[in-house]
Amino acid sequence: RRKSYFYKWKKEKDWGFDDPRFVIQNWMRNRNTLEFIGLWEVLNNENFNRVQFDTFRNEAGLNRFTMTPQKWIDSTNAIGIISYGGQEQMFTLTPESLLSRKKGRKHADAEEIFKRIFKGSMPAIVSGDISSPGIFYNSYLSTYIERDVKSLSDAIDSLKFLRFITALAARCSQMLNISELARDAELNQKQVKDWLGILETLGILFYLYPYSNNLLKRLVKTPKVYFYDTGLVAYLTKWSSPETLTSGAMSGAILENYVVSEIRKTYLNNGKEAFMYYYRDKDAKEIDLVLEQDGELHPIEIKKSANPASEILRVFPVLDKPSLKRGNGAVICLKTELSAFNKENYIVPVWMI
Repeated sequence: RRKSYFYKWKKEKDWGFDDPRFVIQNWMRNRNTLEFIGLWEVLNNENFNRVQFDTFRNEAGLNRFTMTPQKWIDSTNAIGIISYGGQEQMFTLTPESLLSRKKGRKHADAEEIFKRIFKGSMPAIVSGDISSPGIFYNSYLSTYIERDVKSLSDAIDSLKFLRFITALAARCSQMLNISELARDAELNQKQVKDWLGILETLGILFYLYPYSNNLLKRLVKTPKVYFYDTGLVAYLTKWSSPETLTSGAMSGAILENYVVSEIRKTYLNNGKEAFMYYYRDKDAKEIDLVLEQDGELHPIEIKKSANPASEILRVFPVLDKPSLKRGNGAVICLKTELSAFNKENYIVPVWMI
């Protein structure tokens, strides 16, 4: 049985609006909100109308676009939102809502962090309905390939697609190299591009694009690829336990994937645009994550260390060249307590994101 977490929008005494419907409608017309609630439906609702969802997603953010809970339910056969009339509206985001993510934000050391990474964040696992990630992901992949993928392209061979997504998982947090991926998956480059598009459409992966600015001429232009769920990555790359994953060759990459995806999901859960990038120039200077917010660029490094060295900060000044101001930076790592290098650069534990 699925667990549900409820958010209530009450009347003007709580929000300062004469009609709380405006709060909900404004939230739902945001593209990131629709992508988030649409992703949940894709994963949990076999009757979800993905064609209508794609239409809404393309129109989201336009001045003429409006959305209400009842319109969403009636048009897409959604089951993750329940609309009640009367004194309040009630939303159900089940089960990995913002509330459930906050409940899971508990003090954790490296061992516990990698257990979370290995376990993943699929609703059936987070809710406790299924205790074995291996059993779940085996079933999930079979269902996913047979139903969702083939609904978009009947020509896809299941074994080839499994080989492709496995090769892609082994490259999480890396710059996307179409030719290498095609070679390892034994596909042509057109197939790789088409299948990447399918995975993005179905909410399995997303891209982090390099930060660009007219004042920065020597930047790479290739995106990095990330999975929304690290449990799927761990399963596809055949790690048998959190312990082997922690000490394995992919530990740094999958930790980065986890951090970047959790930050992105936090933005989506709040219905906000995620202005996230990475930095890399042709001199191989790189910053794992750059957040743009309120006219500032915030550099973030992600390290599998409990005691990151201050030398990590030396690359941050490369962001001083753009027209935007460089704001406070951070190193997100396996340290268990929040601390700082100085007043401008923090040391943030992974469990706090």
